[in-house]
Amino acid sequence: KGFSVIEKIYIPTYKRVGKQKTFFNLPEKYQKITTLVVREEEAELHGDLPITIIDNQVSNVAETREWIAYHAGDIDYVTFDDDLGFRRRFRDIWTHVQGDPRHDEVVNMKKPDTFLEKNPEMDQLGWWKFYIMNEKDFDDMFTTIESWFDEGITLAGLRMTTLPLPRNYFTDNSNVVTTQFYNGKRLPKDLVDWTSLTICEDVWVNMQLLELGHKNRVSNEFCVTTKPLTYDSDEGCNAAGRTIELNNQMIEKLQSRWPKYVKVKKNDFKNKRIQGDVEELKFSCNYSRLYKDLHGKSISQR
Repeated sequence: KGFSVIEKIYIPTYKRVGKQKTFFNLPEKYQKITTLVVREEEAELHGDLPITIIDNQVSNVAETREWIAYHAGDIDYVTFDDDLGFRRRFRDIWTHVQGDPRHDEVVNMKKPDTFLEKNPEMDQLGWWKFYIMNEKDFDDMFTTIESWFDEGITLAGLRMTTLPLPRNYFTDNSNVVTTQFYNGKRLPKDLVDWTSLTICEDVWVNMQLLELGHKNRVSNEFCVTTKPLTYDSDEGCNAAGRTIELNNQMIEKLQSRWPKYVKVKKNDFKNKRIQGDVEELKFSCNYSRLYKDLHGKSISQR
């Protein structure tokens, strides 16, 4: 085992009492190093669940994430959104999981004819399946990310199952949302502006870290499920004031800070989200290009 050990799991939560998904989707072994991070007003509401009370005034998740970074100090830690499920993806072309019966199952799976009719180019590209993670999968995930920290990665994340899945089992310098594993010894928390964006704060922090020369790595093997973002519930970030109008302002701030790397576009999706007459903007970030342009190093994929 290497030098890095992820010591603590933080789950910031607000206005979701009784709706904790992430905590109950962790094996008991990992629940023991987990704490919900709550505001003073909710301190008495979480029953027997382990809590850490934020001991100053915070009004949004960006301020909460900053508070966690300083509370954690120099340890390696992770913040999880509070509504996650965990999946391990097995792919027939990934040799590092050979010997696991789930890998054997995927190797022997036949691609559905309906899928091949729509995607003939996928015939030779291997096949995959998601499995709900067991305790050993969590052990493998933590060991893997700790080894990345030993290699010099500062921030790591898990891909959402709803996104297109690359062939490689990790991607360097990509989008890190819903889960943030931090290498506490490398995280330059004093150099990061944590709070100027109250929404898209994860993108805001990630881009600053890349600017400062801190690489991230996202697992395409260990993944998370999460419910789609809505603006009509009165919990979580919405309870802290998230609206489509504010969301769009934050996206425009991202673009004005990094115009070469953040592209904002009108939302053409059929099921796009609208509040009143305000349509949600869509945006994309070229994380790897930002890192490469500033630090001149190509990225690795495996």
